[in-house]
Amino acid sequence: MQTRKPRKAIAAMLVAAIALFVAMITAPGTSAQGAQGKAKKYKGTRAIVVDSTTGQLRLPTQQEVDQAVQGLSSLTPKPVEEAQETRLPNGAVAVNLEGSGVVLARPNGDGTFETRCVFTFEEGAAFLGIVEDESIL
Repeated sequence: MQTRKPRKAIAAMLVAAIALFVAMITAPGTSAQGAQGKAKKYKGTRAIVVDSTTGQLRLPTQQEVDQAVQGLSSLTPKPVEEAQETRLPNGAVAVNLEGSGVVLARPNGDGTFETRCVFTFEEGAAFLGIVEDESIL
């Protein structure tokens, strides 16, 4: 019979590994940009980080939000509206999303994880509870 403590430690290590992976593959200085080309600022609204000291879920710090935004921006394809369309001989329209989905995981309060495959930055941000911070202009 397993206790909850090892599960929380494994969950914390998994979250740390995902964060490290995202940080390692993200090019420094990248950010999501709006229609006018300005860099957008984001904030976390959902407790998606397992605190390494307490083992409890907490909101991400601004640095963790920025890392998640950079990772999502580099891993997800451009918006569907900008994707290249091709008309097929049978009349159907094919859209190339330039890549495949990205599997994200977020911790639950009970020590389990919820996963989702996302295909756009917006989908990933919504799943992680990351929203544009409109208080910063």
